[in-house]
Formats: sequence, structure tokens, C-alpha cells
Amino acid sequence: MSKLSLLSSAAFLSIACGPVALAGDHFTFLNDSRQCTAFFAGNASGSAWNYPQAPFTLFEGGADVSADNGIERWAADCFQVSSLTSDFMVFDSTAAATVFADPTSNPLQARAQPKFDVYFSVAAPTQYALVGRISEFGHPDSIAQVTLTRSVSGSPIIESIMSTTDSDQVFSWHGVLEPGTYRLFAEGSARCRTVAPLLFAGGVASCSFSFSAFVPITCRSDWNGDGVVDTADFFLFLQDFLASGADFNGDGVSDSVDFFAFIQEFDLGC
Repeated sequence: MSKLSLLSSAAFLSIACGPVALAGDHFTFLNDSRQCTAFFAGNASGSAWNYPQAPFTLFEGGADVSADNGIERWAADCFQVSSLTSDFMVFDSTAAATVFADPTSNPLQARAQPKFDVYFSVAAPTQYALVGRISEFGHPDSIAQVTLTRSVSGSPIIESIMSTTDSDQVFSWHGVLEPGTYRLFAEGSARCRTVAPLLFAGGVASCSFSFSAFVPITCRSDWNGDGVVDTADFFLFLQDFLASGADFNGDGVSDSVDFFAFIQEFDLGC
């Protein structure tokens, strides 16, 4: 009886390493562009930034600016902890920005931006899990987002989530990366600006995720990567599929094509 018959998802600095990439068990990192920046502008302006002292190492740092010209005040502060390993990436960030204006002030603005922007490649079909949380409150200019994109013509988005004003969202995605180059981008940027007659503006944002790769798969229907194809794989795939997170064929879309392709391979076993 088949399995199927049993059953009825100095600013924005980039450290580019080119050929000196870091090779690992699953990920080969092609660049390291992680940073924290803080910025303010109006009748005065300034910025600060921080980034890893060496590529591909643990980054634990932040940037902040605070200014007061006697009439107007600005503040922007951000922090992140992030790391890259051969089979794991993590990012945890917070940011806050505020401005106080005078009735005669020009529009004031401030931004605090922790950012994670890494290109990497995989050499074999590899299962992954990308889970995390984004939030944004206070000002509609603030933004928190996570996007996983494949670097091919058209740069198809594999997974993506973006905050809306005064929101707190969690996400959990699973799938398969086909051999190729990918970009993982995330930020939790607090932004704010005054618009007359409002004299105060403030925003906060946060973003965190963990992105892990499993043993390169030889059996694609082993969805949970435990080396066995069974009902646990089916129900996990179904859960991800219903959450639009089961891109089985790696074309950047989770749809019925992925569902039927999975069922076909699941029925065959390994």
C-alpha cells in the first residue's frame, strides 16, 4: 500500500569579500554587510555608525546620536547582535528615534537603522527554517522587514514579511534552497519626522530572526530532515503550505504546484 493511500508549509558600509568568501558546511558567504546607523536632520544634521570589525564574526554593537541646539532636540539609537556560521544566521535588533521641534522649526527627522544584508550560496539542495518576529510602533515611517531572495533574473522573493504601523508579527517558514546564490535582508528601523503643527514625533522598531540550514537533503519529501519519510513530514508540509511557506520546487512561490510535487515524491518515498 502506498503512503498516499494512508492520508486523505562612515555611513552604510558594506564589507565585500569577493573571492575571499567564507565556506561552510551549508552556506558560503559572499559578503558581510551588517551595520547600525543613526541619523538626524533639520536645522542641523549628523550621523553615526557601527559595523563588524572583521567580516563573518559576531557583531554586537550599536550607534546613537543626540543633539540639542537649545530649541530643537533629536535622538536616534539602535543596537544589534548578529552572527554567521556555516549553517546558522541570527539577527536581533532594536531601534528608537525621537524629535522635538519649535513652532518655527523646519521639519525635523531622525532615523536609527540596524541592518542585516548578506549574500550567500548553497551548493546542494538544502532544507531551511527561517523564524522570527518584527514590530513597529509610533510613526508610520518606521519599518521592520525580513526578505529572502534568490539572485537570478528578476530576483524572485522566496520569503518576505514587512511591518505595518503599530504591529507585532511572528513568522515561521520552512522550505528548500536549490543550488545557487541568495540574499537575506533584514532591518528594524525606527524613523520619525515632525510635520506642522505637530512638534513631537517618535518611533520604535525591532526585528529578530534565526535562519538555519539542515543536512543537505537526498530525499526532498523528508520535509523535517530527520532521515525518514513519514506522516510527520506530510503534516509539517501541510502546515507550511497552508501558511504559504512551502516552496517545494524553489520557484519563489508556494502554490498547488508545490503541493502536488510534494505528494508525488512523498508517495514514492526515498
